[in-house]
Parts: sequence; C-alpha cells; structure tokens
Amino acid sequence: MDRQFTLGRSNYVANHGQESCWGDCSSSSMFTVFSDVRTGATRQVSVLGDTGRVADGPFFRNSGTKFASVVDGLSSTIFVGEHSSKLSDKTWVGVVPGAYVQPRLITPENVTETAATLVFCHSGPAGGELDITGYPIFHPVNFPALHVCQMYSEHPGGGNVLFGDGSVRFINSTIDIYVFASLSSMNEGEPVEVQE
Repeated sequence: MDRQFTLGRSNYVANHGQESCWGDCSSSSMFTVFSDVRTGATRQVSVLGDTGRVADGPFFRNSGTKFASVVDGLSSTIFVGEHSSKLSDKTWVGVVPGAYVQPRLITPENVTETAATLVFCHSGPAGGELDITGYPIFHPVNFPALHVCQMYSEHPGGGNVLFGDGSVRFINSTIDIYVFASLSSMNEGEPVEVQE
C-alpha cells in the first residue's frame, strides 16, 4: 500500500562520505568499499546491518559522530552540503522507512533512490557504484549525472558546504574529484588543505 507524507523540506543534505551504503547494507553481510580511491583498491567489510562499518563520512544511520572521530580534521571534512529541490526533495525531519526519493531532473544515470537519500548524500566512489565501463563514479557538487544522492545547488559553478569546524565555503564544480572525495571522508587518512 502506497502512502504519501508531507514533510518539512530541506535544501541541505548530511554528508555520508565517499561510500553510499543505502538499502543494500541492511540486507548484505559483506560490502565492497574503496580502501584507496586513487588506485581503485577495494576491500570487503563485514556489515551485519550496521552502516557505520561502511560509512566514512560524519553522518550515517545512528551515527553519533564525535569531533575526535574526525581524524582527517574538522577544517578539511565536509559535514553538510546544498541540495536544491530542483533535483529532488530532501527533508530535515529524518528518514521515512520504506520511502523512495524520486528525481525531478531526468538523466540516464539519475534513478529513484532508497529512503536514506532523503537526508544523506555521498561523494563517491562507492564500492557498489560503477559506471558502464566499470570505473568508479565520483559526483562533486553539481555533477552532470545529477544523482539524487549528490550535492546540487543552483549557484553557477558550484555550491556551498559546511565543514566540521563551522566554516561555510564555496566548492567549485571543477574541483579535482580526488580532492572532493578526500574532503568528504573523515577518517581515510586523506587530509587536504582547503584554500579560501
């Protein structure tokens, strides 16, 4: 039975990190994650229904992340980013179990996503997300594939993000994809210096 809910809209999403452990995490005992985004090296992680074993960003289901857990540094870890409702609806209320997020802008790669994407985004690459050539998918702010699980703003050239230290900075859409992935993870040992 389909139900419709009216929820408070948000134009921001919480950063889940590089990985995109949505619905498949709860049903899978093992999950493939990237251990080195630059070389494409992967490893298997035992999930057992706990998305925190896969997420490498500050927000995930029941996260409770403490500042001390952000090993890569608060000033170089993205916590929140813009997401325009022009791309898809988001909410600040929380995840509705069994819900799906429908894209408003249609592209060949923009598909309906599971409930977690009501509040979360990720940068890629994710172990379970490869393009048609088998290459890992990255999606920095305003990435043209327009995934409902990415940051997206209507500002020309990029969007605003909130870092763990409370600073808000504009990230250009042409940012190096590896730098953006590094800024999205909190404990991958990939600290980067963000220039104002």
